[in-house]
Parts: sequence; C-alpha cells; structure tokens
Amino acid sequence: MRKIPISTMCRAISAGLLALLAACASPSTNGSRPSAASPAYPDGIMPFKSGAAAVSAGLYPDYTGKTCCFLGPRAKLILKKPAGKLTATLRFYVPKVAPYATGEAITVTAAGKSARGSISNGGSRWIDVTLSLPGQYKAKTAVPVEIVSSKSFVPSRLGMNGDTRDLSVVLTKVDYP
Repeated sequence: MRKIPISTMCRAISAGLLALLAACASPSTNGSRPSAASPAYPDGIMPFKSGAAAVSAGLYPDYTGKTCCFLGPRAKLILKKPAGKLTATLRFYVPKVAPYATGEAITVTAAGKSARGSISNGGSRWIDVTLSLPGQYKAKTAVPVEIVSSKSFVPSRLGMNGDTRDLSVVLTKVDYP
C-alpha cells in the first residue's frame, strides 16, 4: 500500500473545496434560485422541506440547487442527532476570499448554550466548533441551532461572478462524538 504525504492530501482536499466554492458561488438569476428538489445536506442536520425553506433559514444551495451548504451570515437549522448524545461538533470550511484574510469566527448556539471557533490570518481554512447540549436534549433527536459568522462576502462585489447572495462559510458536516 502506497503512503501519500499529508501535504499532498491537503492540497487535494483544498483543490476539491475550491471547486465546491466555485460551484456554490456560481451566478444565479435571482441570487438564491432554489430547485424543485431539496439539495443534499451535510450529515447530521435535518433536511429542509424545500430549497426555498433552506434559503429562508440561511443555507444556500449552489446554482443548480443540488449541493449545499454555504451559509449566510446568520443561519438557523435543526441538528439531527442520535438519542443519548449531548455533544455536537460542526465542521466549517472558510473560503479563501478577501474578507477572511484576517481570520473568521463562528458562534453556534442551542438552548441558551454557545460555543465558538475561529481561525486567524494565515491559519487553517477549517473551523470545528464543539457544542455541549443541555441535559434536557439527551433523549431528543432534533435540536434547533443558530450559526453566526463574523464575516461574509458577496461574490459579485468581489468580481467573482454575478452571484448577489451574502455568503459566509461552508458547513460540511456535523458529528456527534
């Protein structure tokens, strides 16, 4: 079995995420054109009833409406957690665009409890936020959360394309350790 250097894997992952960023920030005719079918959501969150409902909550599909999840500066979603678990770790990718040159911070809040994660300039493009949930959620499988990003960008204002949506980070997954 051939060993692949970590730096090579990191470059491959970064290239894939940049392709995702380009796809998600592609121009659309109305800035948030949801499709008839709901997009594929990251593991660990409840799917929305429609693309329009997701956009209203601050989760944006790409222009085809098939992939997700760029977040707006403020997003509300429902975690889909296993019963018995009281910890959720949310993973975010921070796009490599001008507003994030000096860093980014993300706050996740549920049931009055908050957790925060951040990166600084020149650091990783990934933020993991681990939130401890109150004991009242132990048996529950649905937990409403709010995600607030400290910065956002509009692709059209950066000359990337005609996308007028106010985007922040990409939610890639939620784990329940």
